[in-house]
Amino acid sequence: MLGISDPDGYEGGFYLQSTPSLASRRLVRTNPGDLVVHSFDLPHGVHVLSGIRYSLLLFAKPSKRSVREGTTPWYSTIATLGDPDALYNKAGDYWRGRNGRAPDLLKAIQLFKQSAEAGHDFAQTSFYLACRDSAQEAEAAALRKKVRGVIRSRSPKKSGKEVKAIVEQFSVSDLRKALSEAGEADPTGPGTEGNPASALILRAMRNCSSISAAYFLNQAAAAGQARAQKILGDALLRGEHIEKDKIWASRWMRMAAESLEVEGAYTFGEMLWHGAGVAKDRQEAVRWFKRSAKAGWPRAQRRIGKLFLKGTLVPKDAKKGKLWLSRAARAGLDVDVEEEEEEEEEVSADAPGVGRKIHWIRAEL
Repeated sequence: MLGISDPDGYEGGFYLQSTPSLASRRLVRTNPGDLVVHSFDLPHGVHVLSGIRYSLLLFAKPSKRSVREGTTPWYSTIATLGDPDALYNKAGDYWRGRNGRAPDLLKAIQLFKQSAEAGHDFAQTSFYLACRDSAQEAEAAALRKKVRGVIRSRSPKKSGKEVKAIVEQFSVSDLRKALSEAGEADPTGPGTEGNPASALILRAMRNCSSISAAYFLNQAAAAGQARAQKILGDALLRGEHIEKDKIWASRWMRMAAESLEVEGAYTFGEMLWHGAGVAKDRQEAVRWFKRSAKAGWPRAQRRIGKLFLKGTLVPKDAKKGKLWLSRAARAGLDVDVEEEEEEEEEVSADAPGVGRKIHWIRAEL
């Protein structure tokens, strides 16, 4: 990593962190022209709290072939020895389909689990997320299969291509609600263990379980990893692979926020705003919105921008409001939504997207 920006022009930057806890984080001041050389398993990161920082990243590989093909063969070599970092990185390649590896969620889960069992906190968090992806993919496949069957039985003149096109545009929540309103059974619901859809979910989750996924996530969160604390807070808020508990959700989310997890800071602000698992305190919520917005989280920028435009708990300032909204818009966020209504839905743990376009699919069912 080659330093480019003057470190006096931003807050934060490149850091080393020997443990999952923020307490072990140490910033490394890099002046323009400074070069930092390290291996892939060095615990490090970049966190810019304010300002703009530029650096040039250069990656060295052991052979021309790996450069030409965009592969990372050394992960496999070291992973066979049980190295947790290599297992974690190889799993990430399979999960995301990168560095010459075709996407393979099952392999990713197996490798994440091996690394997680060795105590790798990022692998523990990623194992949970990969298991969640596996469950969601299987759930979506089962629901789409069911809806396609219902549409074909009720509209036999429609071609398979037409039916697929209709079904693919809807979220899992939309499909489930449409089935319910049409009087059809949910193929992923209780009492459906014997049908093919439920069997599909069981096969997809054979290397996962709610207990092991939540256990590893809790291990990483308890060790102080901010990302795991935020994800665990979300899981508790929504009752995802773990029993819903808004009070504990707010506690983990606060810890994530205090550890500079920008999305966690925003979500904790929303919990304070709505009194979800914590006493309602909108003035304190604004403080967390500002902190998250300054660190670059687009939804926090939109939130604080709207507050400045309306003068809600902050001095009314159209210039500041438009500035924050423009930053959120540059990140691709729709700044015209009614923010408070949207966040009320999310903090109450209802699945986002429920009810949207339902009338389109209801006509088909």
